[in-house]
Amino acid sequence: MLKVEYSSYIAGCVSDFISKARYEHVIEDLMNDSQIIFKSQYRHIDNQPNGEPDFIDINNGEKYDAKLFLTEKQGKDLGARNKNVQDYAECIVKINNEMCEYLQHPDSIAIENTTLYKRLIWLINRIKEDENLIVLFPYAFMNKYSTSILDNFTSDYLDVVYRYIKGYFVNRKLFFIYLTMDNYIALRQMGNNATEYLKNDDFLKYFRIDYMA
Repeated sequence: MLKVEYSSYIAGCVSDFISKARYEHVIEDLMNDSQIIFKSQYRHIDNQPNGEPDFIDINNGEKYDAKLFLTEKQGKDLGARNKNVQDYAECIVKINNEMCEYLQHPDSIAIENTTLYKRLIWLINRIKEDENLIVLFPYAFMNKYSTSILDNFTSDYLDVVYRYIKGYFVNRKLFFIYLTMDNYIALRQMGNNATEYLKNDDFLKYFRIDYMA
C-alpha cells in the first residue's frame, strides 16, 4: 500500500492575509463566486467608523460580519516578523482531540468546556444582533474532502457545536468557511446541511495542504 503524507502549508507572508483588508476581500470574492450558499451580490464596506458590518447584500441590505477563528495572541504571533505558529498549531490539535473525545464519549466532557464552543461564543458576542456571522478557519482542521458523499449525512465538529449555539441564530445565519484536505474552500451554512466547494487561488497563496508520497 502506498503511504501518503501531507503537511499544512502556512506562507511566510501570512501576516498579509490576516490583516483585515486582505482576508475580508477574499471572503467577498468567495461570496460573490458562490451559487449555492450566497445567492445574491455582496459589497464589502471599506469604511466602518460606526461599527458597520463587513459586508452588505446589495439587493436586500442584509448584513454580514466576518471573523477569523484566531485568538488575539495567535493573530499577533502569525503577524509578527519572526512568526510563531506553535500556539495556533497546538490549538488546532487541542480542538481535534477534544471533539474526537466528545464524539466517542459524550459524557466525558461538557461541550461548553471545549475550545471550539468557547471560541465561537466569544465571536458571536462580538457581532450585532442584526448581523449574520461568517467564521473563517484558515486551516483544514476537520480532515474534510470536497469529494466526500457523507457530508450531508454524518455529524462532525461543527454540527455538534451548532446544536448548542443555534439559539443565537433564530433570526440570523451562521456560515463557516474552511480549507478542505484537497485544497478546496468549503462554504457552509449551518442549520440546513448546505455546503459548497470553490477554488480560490488567493486563499491558497497563504494556506494549503501539500502531499508527499
